[in-house]
Amino acid sequence: MERCRVCGGERLDEVVGYSALARVTSDCKRFAPGGWLAQCPDCSTVQKRDDAAWRADCAAIYAAYDNYSLSGGVEQAVRSGTTGEYGPRSELVLSAVAARIRLPANGTLLDYGCGKGPTSTAAARVLPGWTIDGYDLDDRAQDALRRIPGFRRLYAGERSAIAGRYDLIVLTHTLEHIPDAREALTFLATRLNPGGHIIVQVYDRVTNPYDLIVADHMFHFDACALNRMSEASGLATAFLARNVVTKELTLAASAGSASPPRVDPSPRVDPSPLADPREQVQWLLQSAEACRRAATQRPFGLFGTSIVATWLTGELGRAPDFYVDEDPAKQGLEMEGAPILAPHDVASGATVGFAMAPVVAAAVRERLRDLPVRFVLPPAYPVS
Repeated sequence: MERCRVCGGERLDEVVGYSALARVTSDCKRFAPGGWLAQCPDCSTVQKRDDAAWRADCAAIYAAYDNYSLSGGVEQAVRSGTTGEYGPRSELVLSAVAARIRLPANGTLLDYGCGKGPTSTAAARVLPGWTIDGYDLDDRAQDALRRIPGFRRLYAGERSAIAGRYDLIVLTHTLEHIPDAREALTFLATRLNPGGHIIVQVYDRVTNPYDLIVADHMFHFDACALNRMSEASGLATAFLARNVVTKELTLAASAGSASPPRVDPSPRVDPSPLADPREQVQWLLQSAEACRRAATQRPFGLFGTSIVATWLTGELGRAPDFYVDEDPAKQGLEMEGAPILAPHDVASGATVGFAMAPVVAAAVRERLRDLPVRFVLPPAYPVS
């Protein structure tokens, strides 16, 4: 019997039809259809099955993993949901944390799932004077990490090797990859200094249904499910924000008994809206079909160069005529053999489809409404 890996519920409701969807990897590569997806009726968490097939998929993905390869290792630039500021995700998150939680002038930070170090790099900028350690499954990025100001050591392999104690432990798009995520958070709580916090950054499944197509994500969180994960790990949620980064969730929690989270009130949202994953799967199919129809109008481009653009390119069966990205680190490069343009470099009269979450697409269209191009929004999105 499959049990929920968050709340221990004894039933998981399978999302029928999911296995027919093409998938992508979290480092933006196409991946074959397949897999199994279900939702816990008790805590709402959408999750995969931790079986031999999923682990084999992950082993194949991580053997050639190269995150942010298109931008040369530079972390993806995103937009704040409150200020509209555009910058590297980890810098926005750490700045928001520093504004909400009293942090010491000199502290210690563990970048859990550090990879090549984008979060450690952001920490060196946002928290100068702090000491930074990293943890990952292997030490392949050790040389790059040592060049980051303030970086001290890399722990690799089993998480039990982590010996230090920390004022902040940050998991940036890491928790959703960990099959025993609850146990991982419980362990990390023992590595906190008094008054320390664990910071978790994940996609919000409600506002970003494309998260479901990521093959190596074990969990697909909404705000309610992420808070349940915090509670189940014995943590006390300090705040849970849906607006630090658009379409993402930011959780800050401390060691101790769980308490009701403070959900940021602006923009005003229900802290735990539920989107039916079955409807989301159908919406994904509709989104792919809408993109194929839009691509008949030439020249055609996709706005975005990350996970969604990779998936839609596969659904089109070929690269579009061009891609569009607001990130200067990507402009002038190529993806799938097609040029990546700045928005204002798109030819007048071109058709541009959005390869991004619906809430982001609507905001971008409004911001760039004066451009002489034909923007095509994703289909109307069901949220129940």
